[in-house]
Amino acid sequence: MNALDSISGPGTRRGSALMIVIWGLALLAATVVGLVVYFDTSLDEERARNAAFRTRLLAESGLAIALNPQVEPHDPVLRQEMGPDARFEASIRSEGGRLNLNTLAASTDRALFLDLFAAWGLTLQESSALADAIQDWVDTDETRRLDGAERDAYERLGFTGMPRNRPFTSIEEARAVIGMDLLAERKPDWADYFTLHSSGQVDVNEASAELLRIVTGAGELEIERIIERRLGPDQEEGTEDDFVFESLDQVRSMLGMAEDAFERIAGRLSVDDPARRIESTGQVGAYRKKIVVIARREGGTLLSWQEPPIEKP
Repeated sequence: MNALDSISGPGTRRGSALMIVIWGLALLAATVVGLVVYFDTSLDEERARNAAFRTRLLAESGLAIALNPQVEPHDPVLRQEMGPDARFEASIRSEGGRLNLNTLAASTDRALFLDLFAAWGLTLQESSALADAIQDWVDTDETRRLDGAERDAYERLGFTGMPRNRPFTSIEEARAVIGMDLLAERKPDWADYFTLHSSGQVDVNEASAELLRIVTGAGELEIERIIERRLGPDQEEGTEDDFVFESLDQVRSMLGMAEDAFERIAGRLSVDDPARRIESTGQVGAYRKKIVVIARREGGTLLSWQEPPIEKP
């Protein structure tokens, strides 16, 4: 037996075989673990897709119910449990609770712009400049208003094709108006106060206390009376005992304003805007899907359909 035979004897061969077996088992284990992880991941993805699909169906169910002209905002059918972890909830509101930005921009009611921006923290000069810039954005000419902004002002900032010289097509578009960045600093949620789909007047039955104070110029106590009257005896919003103002005379009486004083602001107000905002949310476990629709009350004409991204765990 030579030296090579002594090195590669039976013991060594058995050790090599054992190592191969161990390596093979390790490889097999890794493969099995990989497959388990793969199938677990696939199952998780399938569960997520299933949950997302179900939440959308639930949101659409709430939407279909809310669009029924016979359903009232306080109707219990707008909130339903569909199992231990599934439900939908829909709300019906007047879109007149927001200011129509295009209507305001095209109107001669400059004082409302100034009052609104002043209430949100802008100086008189800043308010005047922003009001002019908004109106320059929607008018069809290239004539700059006193404190406004036309094409040359935007080009100096590196923006082309602005202003659009047409009505806004979305509230987000208004962020591009010169001066809106300053308003966003002072009032980050300013966009929540505007719409493009209401009749143009502020619905007293829907608007917030803050917006009613700005639009009417009334004091806090008078506006509190309006809100308390709207909420009804239980002082809860969206319940069957809510009071609905049916005429502007009722509003004037609650505000305690003389007829001539009220006449100056009556054009800003309504008590029954034809556009409705319907928000329907479907939920399955921790997954939530919301659909927001704006439609005409009469005829159900669809004005807007929005779907924010699904909320996932």
